[in-house]
Amino acid sequence: MPVDSPGSLRGAAVKAMTEEDYLTASGAREHTGKANPAAQHWADLMTAKYDELSVADPIFGQLRNCMELAVVGP
Repeated sequence: MPVDSPGSLRGAAVKAMTEEDYLTASGAREHTGKANPAAQHWADLMTAKYDELSVADPIFGQLRNCMELAVVGP
């Protein structure tokens, strides 16, 4: 959906995020609140290049639309 079309979200963007987790001895997942530098670099590039990626592979544009619908919701 073009940004200026009715029903579109102005400024809607995809932001890739990352956080390191680890498993405890009991198998529970613990969040660290920190990002691995390599994973953070990937997330930053994915965010910066998402528009280009969605042009090259339309499924990423469709995914953005799904995320917008999830934010707006019923």
